[in-house]
Amino acid sequence: MKKNTNSRILVIGDIHAPYMHKDTVEFLSLVKEVYQPDRVVQIGDEVDIHAISMHDSDPDLDAAGKELEKAIVALEPLY
Repeated sequence: MKKNTNSRILVIGDIHAPYMHKDTVEFLSLVKEVYQPDRVVQIGDEVDIHAISMHDSDPDLDAAGKELEKAIVALEPLY
């Protein structure tokens, strides 16, 4: 059995794609490059899902299907 060692874990939360900050991918890439994590863990709210959220929603935002399409495109560089 391999002995556990200390490792660096990059934890990412609340991206809310596709409505994330325009520099999110660039920022996370830089953090990964600087800290060279052994693991990257995304802990939630990867996609905004405003259309089915319990919170108030802006009616001018995309419907759920369109939002998902845009989120997939926005998140692709992270994968």
